[in-house]
Formats: sequence, C-alpha cells, structure tokens
Amino acid sequence: MTSAYDYLMATACRPSFFMVHGSGSRVTDSRQVSYLDFTQGRGVNSLGHCPPTVVNALIRQANTLIHAGSHFHYESTSSLAKELIECTCFDQAFFANSGTEAVESAIKLARKWGKCRKGGAHEIVTFHGGFHGRTFGSMAATNRTSWAENYGPLPPGFVQSRFNDIEALSKAINENTVAILLELVQGEGGVISATSEFLRAARTLCDDNGLLLIVDEVQTGMGRLGTLFGYELFGIEPDIIAIGKGLGGGLPISAILAKQQACVFENGDHGGTFNGGPLVTAAAYAVLRTVASQEFLEQVQQTGAYLGVQLGRLSVSLGLGDESGVGLLRRLDCGDQEATEIVQYARDGLPFSGLARWNKRGILLNAPKPNCLRFLPALTVSQPEIDEMVDGLRHSILAIRTQEHRQK
Repeated sequence: MTSAYDYLMATACRPSFFMVHGSGSRVTDSRQVSYLDFTQGRGVNSLGHCPPTVVNALIRQANTLIHAGSHFHYESTSSLAKELIECTCFDQAFFANSGTEAVESAIKLARKWGKCRKGGAHEIVTFHGGFHGRTFGSMAATNRTSWAENYGPLPPGFVQSRFNDIEALSKAINENTVAILLELVQGEGGVISATSEFLRAARTLCDDNGLLLIVDEVQTGMGRLGTLFGYELFGIEPDIIAIGKGLGGGLPISAILAKQQACVFENGDHGGTFNGGPLVTAAAYAVLRTVASQEFLEQVQQTGAYLGVQLGRLSVSLGLGDESGVGLLRRLDCGDQEATEIVQYARDGLPFSGLARWNKRGILLNAPKPNCLRFLPALTVSQPEIDEMVDGLRHSILAIRTQEHRQK
C-alpha cells in the first residue's frame, strides 16, 4: 500500500504521522498526541503556532489580494520595509522567500559592490562551523566536506577561517577580499556564540581594509536573543544583514537589510516571482509590530534567563555538560550520542511511557550535534511551559539511562 510518504523525496527523516494542529507552544499529531514544541519549526514560529495576530493579518490580506507579481508595490510590503529600516541602522531592504535566499542575495550584492567599488574584489571570508543554507552559493559559504564530495565542484570565491580567532581572520584577508560573512551565534554548529572581541575586530578589519561586514541573522534576528536583532546586543553595526525564519511567524519570507553605501543593485539585477508578496509581508508586518516592542523584548530576556537557569539546574542534577546560549537560543551539552536519543525518546517514547502526567504528551527538541541539545521555543513561551519541558526532559534522560543499564 502506498502513502503520501511514497511521493516525497527522502530529504528528511520524518516520522510516520501527520502534524495536524498547533496553538502557541503546542502542536498535535494525527494520533492526537500533543507535543510541547521547543523547536518551533527550527525557530520559524516566533510567536508560536497560529498566533491570532498573524492569522488575522493573513485573513484580511487574503480577502483583499494574495499576489500580483513582484513588479508592483503593496501597502504591506512598503510598511514592512519602512518599519524594518526605522528600527535598525540600515537604509534599504530587499525581500526574498527563505534564509538561504537572503544569504544568496547578500553574497550577490557584495560581489557587485566589489565590482563597482573595489576593483573586482570578490572573495568572501566565512568560518568553520558556520551554516548559511543549502543552495550552491550558500553551500560554498558553509563548505561542509560532504557537500563538496556530493555536489562539487562548489562555486569558488570563499575562504574559510577559524571562528573567534582574530589572528586567523586577519591572515585570511587579501587584495581579493570583498566581505566577511559570519553568524553571531552558530546555530547549526552547536549554538556557539561569537565573542564581542572577535566581532569588534571583524568590524575594524572591514573598516581598515574597505570590506563589507555581512551578518547572517536568519536564526538570531527578530527578537531571538532578546534584542530585535543580535548585532545590537554585541555592539556592532554590519553593512548587510540577512534575516528570515522568525520574520514571517511561520510564513516563508526573508530579507536583506543594507546600508546605503552597499546598495548597488540596479533595475533587473535581482528579484524573484514571489519576493515581497502582500500576503507574507502582511504576516511579517504583524510579527514585527509585536516583536519590536521593548516590553516584549524584555520579556524574552527574562524568559531566556529563566530557561538557562532551569537547564543549568537539570544539568547539575543529572551530571550533564554545560548550559549556554543567549536569550531564547540555548544549548545543553550531553554525553556522546545521547542528544540524538533524547530527541527521539522525548517525541516517540515519552507519550507512551506509562507516566500518567505524560500520557499521549511529548516534547519536540532538536540536536544540531549528537552531543548537544538546542532549544528554540516560541518567544512567547511561559515559565510554566519551560518547567514542563524540563520535567519531560528529565524523565526522558532517566528512561534512556535505565534502558541502557538494563541492556548491559
């Protein structure tokens, strides 16, 4: 017998059920198992599942106009661009559909800037452990060995340096360098934060050598770190940032924001059929008006600190590794391979473990590396929901350790 799964390319390891309903920090599958979601589509649902402000914005816009092409102005698109620029240090915006597209747009803009302003300089310095997407330019910027083996040759023009190593970064710059591209926190790399000293040095090296500083804020932007954008927290001003994920509150939209001196695109240089469409920008505008509130951002800071404390206490009580992170992007170190087991048990084992409190209830977690967990809850997550997640995480870890002990 065939199923829907037979018609999808095997690009992800998906469980055999459907997700059918979501609200806030919870999502329910087709078996009526309810999950406390601490991944939120890898940080996409910034306001949780189906937030009324986004749903209502979508309904209003869908009843008026869904799309007429990227060659027209729309009120929601113009309002979103204006709000983003007024909230930041940048001068112009360009909208796309995914974080990868935003990074590709930033690379393309930097390359043209190098042609126009820097004698054809084209090389971009990136960093080991970084992640910028899965299209060819972004794969080359990320430079995973397996990608080069499976899809090579990848586009040239990228030089990798060591993250948080100022001396190595300085040596990576030459007369062909046009930009430095980095993440403030390497999410896929294991939630590794850049140091303030490293970021200030990167800014200084760009200024001294006439380079563009591009910051990939696809994961750290839109309030995730407790500031609207992460660069504010670290006290630097990039020339270009790429944003996505939480911008649309669950809808596919991304953007680059750039300072005027970097805005060298001309008519016809770049674009896309769906870029900046009225439906997705209406959703993003609703998200931005919520997240940009100082009161909202202060709440993210407080909740993020609380999550960090609770994970730290759990770590001490169970003999786990370090807890780290910024805002509501957190990491918890586990034993070798243990994180992968925890993710699977919290989703598939906990709801059927026989524990009354967790009957048909699970937790959605993420392990960017086999030895660490990454937490990306909704920015609206509550302290009781954090307590509930930590309780389920504790039960999951103890259950795994009990199983391993029995097997021995």
